[in-house]
Amino acid sequence: MGQDQKYYDVDDYLRWKRSQGKNNKIAPRPNLLAATNWLRKFFDARKTNWAAMGSLAMLCLGARREIPDIHVVYDDKDFQRIRMKLETDPRVRLPKDMNSMFSSKLLISTGPKHNDAGCTENADIEVEMIPPGSHGTPPSDILRNNQAMLSLNLNGKITNIKGLNILYLVNTTVHICTSSDLLWDPKKDLVWLCRKYGKEIQSIRAQLNARQVKENFLGTAFFSALSAEEQRLCYHVLLGKEPPPSMFLTP
Repeated sequence: MGQDQKYYDVDDYLRWKRSQGKNNKIAPRPNLLAATNWLRKFFDARKTNWAAMGSLAMLCLGARREIPDIHVVYDDKDFQRIRMKLETDPRVRLPKDMNSMFSSKLLISTGPKHNDAGCTENADIEVEMIPPGSHGTPPSDILRNNQAMLSLNLNGKITNIKGLNILYLVNTTVHICTSSDLLWDPKKDLVWLCRKYGKEIQSIRAQLNARQVKENFLGTAFFSALSAEEQRLCYHVLLGKEPPPSMFLTP
């Protein structure tokens, strides 16, 4: 792959995605699993600490929604070595001006041309590599202490996947509620997490940023459109109290 093909312009790519609108096709699940398997092997072979968040973590936890991309936090102390390895991998396209201080959106090629199991078509999978301490992730010195072992069925085999613990999974999900270039809505994930992992979230809610929870989630038009039962559930789980009575008034 030549240098002009190895790197891409992120702004141009995002503009193209937005122009597609509803025609922006989500890659088949086998392609996402192939990218996940490649990513796991890439990091583990280099003994680089990493953890799933976003769509991949939700998939591991059992969420039944479309999974259009992969988000991971990784230990960036070996950034230069990691970038050099990525530059030589034929599967990977890198963003121009890739920088260890900011998240990097990789495009991972998957499909029959790579003999990926279960894939019937070729597709690029977006992988957002996030440095520790940004987007609500734990700083590098406490990343390892805030992980949980998740599991995922990869090619018929249950495989362990490192993920963020419930505190930082909720924290990062709240943080990215303000992102505008996602193909999925983190606010829907928060409702699902409150339903399925309410007790676990209640045990750590004192460590959450209550103001950010209100601004990014509880105070949004999306939340106002939820049923009264869902609003009460999320308020109880995330803040330990009833929602304001005004939320239930009919305009």
